[in-house]
Amino acid sequence: MRSLPTLLLLSWGGGLGHVARCAVVGRAARARGWRVVIAVRNMHAEVALVREANCEPVVYPASLIPRQLWQCWRDHDHVRDAVEADSALIARVGADVVVHDNRPSAMVAATAARVPAVSICQQVHLVGFTYDGASRTWSLAVEPFNRVLSSLDLPEITEDLRELYARGLIVIPSIPEFDPIPDLDTVGNVSYVGPLTMLNDLGAADGGHDIERNGIFFYRTMFDATRAEEFLDAFGDLGSEIMIATGDGSVARSLRDSSRFGRASIKVMFDMSVVARTAKCAVTIGGHGSCLSCIQASLPSVIVLDPSPERELNARWMERMGLGYVLRPPTTHPSVIPWAQIRTLAEGLSSDSETRSNVTKWRARLNRDGAAIAVDRIANFANL
Repeated sequence: MRSLPTLLLLSWGGGLGHVARCAVVGRAARARGWRVVIAVRNMHAEVALVREANCEPVVYPASLIPRQLWQCWRDHDHVRDAVEADSALIARVGADVVVHDNRPSAMVAATAARVPAVSICQQVHLVGFTYDGASRTWSLAVEPFNRVLSSLDLPEITEDLRELYARGLIVIPSIPEFDPIPDLDTVGNVSYVGPLTMLNDLGAADGGHDIERNGIFFYRTMFDATRAEEFLDAFGDLGSEIMIATGDGSVARSLRDSSRFGRASIKVMFDMSVVARTAKCAVTIGGHGSCLSCIQASLPSVIVLDPSPERELNARWMERMGLGYVLRPPTTHPSVIPWAQIRTLAEGLSSDSETRSNVTKWRARLNRDGAAIAVDRIANFANL
């Protein structure tokens, strides 16, 4: 009798979005009886997400966590050490398939070990995609990776690090309207699976607008207790229906310890099914996963844009689809957007019938079990 497979997921990137996607896929694989190991940074919030998904966490060595999580791939020594560490992990857990989001060294290690490799990629991680203006993020890593590929007798890449992903299966945690493929001829084996979010549970509350909801959900938009008085002047009447998710354990503790936020609920992350039943609007910084999660929870979004090409891209499609309003920091000093202005926009969006209709429309389009679809694609690709 064939034993059940071992799935190794490797998360890489700032914030919790990459870890959350791995955890969602891991939970779906565990439901099929697979053994699932997920590699994360040695941070309480990341390890907790893995354990909550009933998966086995393993942490990267501290020596492999640079200050710059993307620029590190331009350093040959870091690339070599990362590939060696990933190779050792693949062998140690006996992985039958490797899935990463978004750790290019894992592709090299899996290929060298002859283990099927799958990449969880947004549009920005596909060959052929460029932001407005030239970006050298992916081209500057070619030479360091080619040195490692050559040492392992593996084919080199030509001009873009993302060519590695096209050597395996690519699953896109979105839909074509939000993450169109730049060039099918260069990308190869690609499958849209739909969002990989904490609301992939199709039994979760749908947050329909027939439910009385008064709260406002804040994700990674409140970090500074010095603005607590201004914040409560704008939102204090909501009391316990203020939900502040920091995405960072130390920030959550700091805000709670300040005792300056009244009855507001402050956590690292919230159960989005609870948010869907309670909140009428979200205030986010425009992350890919948070945008999709808010749509699934039937929440229009005020996006307080944290300058980033990727978040700018997400914010544009949220605006284009009529799902929210984008606030860009003023160029004057201090570059702070008043909380009262954010409250006014949140109230306007949540009561606007056209915005609510747009959210309902796109929520229906996203209503699929992306995690189950992803595991199906992974199993078929790896012949499991």
